[in-house]
Amino acid sequence: MRPDDRHGKGLDRTPLVSVRMPSFNHASFIEQALTSVLDDPYPNKEIVIVDDASTDDSDTVIRRWLSANGDRIPVKYFTRKTNQGVARTINQAVSHCSGEFIASLASDDYLLPGGILERVRYLQENPGKMAVFSDCIVVDGRGEMVAGSGLTGLYRANTGRFRTESGIRREFIRNWSVPGPVLMIRRGVFDIVGGYDERRIIEDWDFYLRMAARDLVGFTDGPVSAYRVHGGNYCMKPERMIVNFQEMRRILIKNFPLFRIRDKVSIIKKYVELTKTLRAMRKEQRRSLGQHG
Repeated sequence: MRPDDRHGKGLDRTPLVSVRMPSFNHASFIEQALTSVLDDPYPNKEIVIVDDASTDDSDTVIRRWLSANGDRIPVKYFTRKTNQGVARTINQAVSHCSGEFIASLASDDYLLPGGILERVRYLQENPGKMAVFSDCIVVDGRGEMVAGSGLTGLYRANTGRFRTESGIRREFIRNWSVPGPVLMIRRGVFDIVGGYDERRIIEDWDFYLRMAARDLVGFTDGPVSAYRVHGGNYCMKPERMIVNFQEMRRILIKNFPLFRIRDKVSIIKKYVELTKTLRAMRKEQRRSLGQHG
């Protein structure tokens, strides 16, 4: 970032950015998430929060924060009486966003200063792109650094492929590795690819694939946020992994018709790879059950 750009200087304009924030049982973290948006120097922003029937003190924390800071930044806050899932929560939040651009941020993550501006700049300089994603740092439940890069430190992304449209398509298909709080979109992208699929449990990958198939998404390097890994989102239990791999196969089948021939070959290879992994995991699961039966 250039020194004179910290507050948006040098931009043609500073369009409204809506930071949409689905919330669920993150009472320990959401105050930091909200404050990070408030403290980001980008001058034209709003927060849209939808709490998906949290059972902890999230609502109390949010209302206390709003009481102290609600006059400093526009905030729209909605609550639910019954839990309806992440995808539906995101879709509801998006429906209330007024910004030309919409940034993703979960209630347990937080923005890094300047992260909004970097992505606004990219979208202004690349009018053919409807979305941009970046990198993030990774922290644990105590806020301690886990990795300096979510893309390469937490996951194993080949970031060199993100420099081209074909590389983005290949990496999204074969090696999905993009953490949550790094995406910014033009609100018009929903008119092209639709909203988040509420039937999916890996709703972000499905959404990215629909954008990538049409070459609508770009990449800007450098961390724009902090992604938090903790007990609620960092589960590698075999039964959860089996469910996730089954879901990934369904998402590949769903999006297969959107891609060109070379990408379809990559989808088939990924599907076969997932199938082999699932067979091995189920075999190991049966063996383990037999030993303890």
